[in-house]
Amino acid sequence: MPNTPIVGDPRYRSINPTTLAVQHGNGWQTLTRCTTNPNPVLDYSNMPAASLNTNEQGTSHPNTAMAEPDCGRTAKMRVYSDAYLSEETGDVGGIELAVAEKNDSTIDALLFIYEGAPNDEAIPLSGGVANKYVTLQGNWVEHLVEYPSKKEIVQRHFVRVEGKLGSAAFQGDLKIEGLAFPEKARLKQVPQIWLCNKRGNPATKTP
Repeated sequence: MPNTPIVGDPRYRSINPTTLAVQHGNGWQTLTRCTTNPNPVLDYSNMPAASLNTNEQGTSHPNTAMAEPDCGRTAKMRVYSDAYLSEETGDVGGIELAVAEKNDSTIDALLFIYEGAPNDEAIPLSGGVANKYVTLQGNWVEHLVEYPSKKEIVQRHFVRVEGKLGSAAFQGDLKIEGLAFPEKARLKQVPQIWLCNKRGNPATKTP
């Protein structure tokens, strides 16, 4: 999640001194404080194995590289990006679009959204291109985990991308149903998606 003071942030609700609700799309995830002890004794033997699903509570480290087979999916695609790494917080932000044009003027694409951590779950899109103007659409399926019940919540968002696709940049509109998402996007062409960058060095940005 992006860095936040929580107080005054509409994405957070303080239910009581031990319960906090966090907004995810149109739903809310409830977090309950497990202890007030600032130095609790942790019993790691009873803890579940770490999950690599970045949509669950907790995320992988920002410098974790995507699995090689997934990197292979974008190896022959054109990649456009405005991804950045915050010098102050270490958070990764921005979006990336990988596109593959076919001979019949249709396009397959993968959309990556980074909100604090690199999300390796691409959103598949498809559409067409005419005079360098592309129209893409697809569905983003989020698998969230509600705490403390650990109940899985599935949320679906319709995604639509429209704009001009050039050799050096993509400029257009990005709309995600049910989310207050920046609609205007300007992405420059890069050699590969950030998660496949072994150096882990996207552009840096100070919030």
